[in-house]
Amino acid sequence: MSNFNTLEKEIKKTVLNYLLNKSELNKNVTVINELTIDSFSRRLDLAVLTNKKIMAYEIKSDADSLYRLSSQLEKYRQYFDKTIVVTTPKHLDNILNLVSDDIKVWEVIEQKITIKKEEKLRELRVKLIILIC
Repeated sequence: MSNFNTLEKEIKKTVLNYLLNKSELNKNVTVINELTIDSFSRRLDLAVLTNKKIMAYEIKSDADSLYRLSSQLEKYRQYFDKTIVVTTPKHLDNILNLVSDDIKVWEVIEQKITIKKEEKLRELRVKLIILIC
């Protein structure tokens, strides 16, 4: 039996370690935990800001519901260049059926991330919207 906890905190740690191992995090990258956007009506689990793009990471752990996911993703698409949903096997099939083509899906099992769905690239655009407005 594993010690891996399928709750959000442990999944966030796994995502950050994955990004570090892929050399996607460095001194020029800003990571924001629990970023509030859209006049404080939405709270994103992780945001990663580079000099070229703003990425959203929405985590759905075993303890989460998918009730708000569609509306969350729709809002994230307005603010971020790329959105990635990170989930456990419990929610994977439902999320794969729910997300649009431009959303990427990762699965976390035992501190290991597997890409389950690639996004179709959309043109990266400069974000002029202030994230918290």
